Amino acid sequence: MFREMRKKSREISRDESIELLKNTNHGVLSTIGENGYPYGITLNHVYANNAIYFHCAKKGQKIDNILYNNKVSFCVAGEYTIRPEKFDTLYIRVVVFGKTSLIDGDEKRDAPIEIIKNILLIL
Repeated sequence: MFREMRKKSREISRDESIELLKNTNHGVLSTIGENGYPYGITLNHVYANNAIYFHCAKKGQKIDNILYNNKVSFCVAGEYTIRPEKFDTLYIRVVVFGKTSLIDGDEKRDAPIEIIKNILLIL
């Protein structure tokens, strides 16, 4: 369904991917709108319970797009090193594809607490 990574030598494990998701506090969520155009927005996130949670307003382009098409991608990046002599950059990043949904109940109550804990740990 999804393309394999072109440079296999730079591929990281699932565990390393999860660690990067846990240890970063923001990334770019990309959605598709009714007009067919992609929309990418930087968001705070937290990885907990084998899911990625975002805190956001109840209205706006992002929510409209998610309600139109819940397929999304999310990208986080870690440390990087520029190697000008090789015209190259070494970096670690994770790109996640999935479906998103609005949450409620206990999950809606607990997710913001996890986001705040995560941000405080990173600071």
